[in-house]
This record gives sequence, C-alpha cells and structure tokens, in this order.
Amino acid sequence: MKRKIYAIIGAVVAITVLCLSGKMFEDADKSKNYVCQMPITGEYSVWTEGGLQMQWFGDIDAYAKTSQIEFSDLEKNQTGYVAVGPNPAAGTTFNDRGKGYIIGSFRVEMPTDTKSMEKIQEDYGSEEALINALVKPQLYKVITACGPLMSSLESVAETRTDLIAHITDQLNYGVYKTKVIKVEVPNTITGEMEIRNQADLIEDANAPGGYLRQEVSPFSQYGISCGQVSVLDIKYDDDTQKQIDAQRNANLASITLKTQALEFQQQAIKAEEEGKAEAAKARWKQEKEKAIAVTKAQQEFEVA
Repeated sequence: MKRKIYAIIGAVVAITVLCLSGKMFEDADKSKNYVCQMPITGEYSVWTEGGLQMQWFGDIDAYAKTSQIEFSDLEKNQTGYVAVGPNPAAGTTFNDRGKGYIIGSFRVEMPTDTKSMEKIQEDYGSEEALINALVKPQLYKVITACGPLMSSLESVAETRTDLIAHITDQLNYGVYKTKVIKVEVPNTITGEMEIRNQADLIEDANAPGGYLRQEVSPFSQYGISCGQVSVLDIKYDDDTQKQIDAQRNANLASITLKTQALEFQQQAIKAEEEGKAEAAKARWKQEKEKAIAVTKAQQEFEVA
C-alpha cells in the first residue's frame, strides 16, 4: 500500500513538474531580447544571448533585436490620396505648400544592455506597445518636420537623398530646430520672381549631428537606434501633382529651347567655318590659275 501511495505521489509530482516546466524554463531565441518579470519581487531578468533560461514562473515579453517598420498603406480618393491601414504612409507639407505622402520603411535596432531593456519594459510593457506608442509616432513627427526643408518639386528628384538623410538623422538625434527665412525664387511656370518661406537648419558644432534640435530623440534614452531608411515613393495630392507636372513641362521646354539655341549656334559656327573653307579653296584656285598663266606667259616670252 505504501509503495502504491509513493508511486501515486511520484506520478502526481512528475505530472505537475511536467505541466509547470513551461513556466520554469524558457528556450530563448538568439534573435530576440527577453525581459522576464519575476513573481512576488517583480524584479526583471533580461536575456539577450539565447539558450535555455530559468523562468521561475515569471512573465516573459520578447522583443526582436531588429525590426523592419513600414509606412506604406495608402488609398486613392477624389482629391489624391489618404493614409489608411495599420502602417499608414507618412504625410508632409513642403515649403511651396504642396502636400504628399511618403512611402517607405526603416529598421529599428533594440539595445542589448539590461538597463535599457528594463526601462523599455517598464514604460511600454511589450514590443507592440513600443512600436505603436513610440516608434511610429516619432517617425511621423520626423517626416512632418522634413517637408518645410524642400519644395515638392525638389522632393521628386534633387533632394530625395537629402530627405533620406534628414529622416535618419532626426530619428536618431531629434527633430531639428529651424529658422524661417524668406527666399526669392523664380516661378518655374510663369518665370516671375516670388517670395517663399523656407525652413533653414541652424548649425551648431556642439549639437548632436551638428544641428540644433527642438527636442532630444526619445530613442536615445532607450538605447534604440534607427537606420536603413528607404523612401520608395512619394504620392502627391492632385493639385500638387499638377503643379509638379507643369513645372516639369516648363523645365523641359526651357531645356529644349536651350538645346535648340545651342544647335543653331553650332550650325552658324559650322556655316562660318565652311564659308571660310570655301573662300580659301577659291582663293587657292585663283592663285593656281594665276601661277599657270604666269608660267605660260613666261614660256611664250622665252620662246619669242
């Protein structure tokens, strides 16, 4: 009877240990950071190396060491586009009052030190909350701040690489502190000069990245870094797109006129050179005939 009782107790213990083993141990994935909150004490245990870890019935939250964040969801409407979905495109307004939505992605790299991961867990509690409450709002704030640094036409081509650099810089160091300057620029459609307000960066060798900031990037206090920013496309509202198309056509017309003028100039130079060549040819022909005539006359004179 005692053996039976011991066997039953042993079986119950074994089953209990087996059932609870999922809360005793955790096989950590090396591509993730784990924060385990221990029961009773509430203290955190951070795992960043992977492998079998002692959980001790604690609650675990996992964070991918690197994440690809996209901002690409967009929908066409009667006036242009509107951001929709779980990963909406980032809207901005350029310094010529043109509006557009930037489509792209970037990578977020999590810290691996215990202090930073504990702070992230304490403030946000999960990877999903971190991305939705910190990462994405900061991205949209940064892209909004990039718009006034360029015109809508410049964003199409000339400063596309500058846009990527500005987004990356502000994500890691904070939104720029800018000053508004008035610049006189020619209207590419009418050719008339007009005054435009333009945001200008304030340089400071002692500031992060060499520019003054309105605020320090919240990512810095959590040890998060951002990079590999990719701008796949920019979609403009109808009015802005029409303005861009008109500016492009005006630029193409200007280039065509300059090309034609250069061609005419080259033709004039060619005609002048050809005229000189013909004149020289005629002159040498006359000299040749003269030389022949003189020689003939000399011969006739000598014969006479």
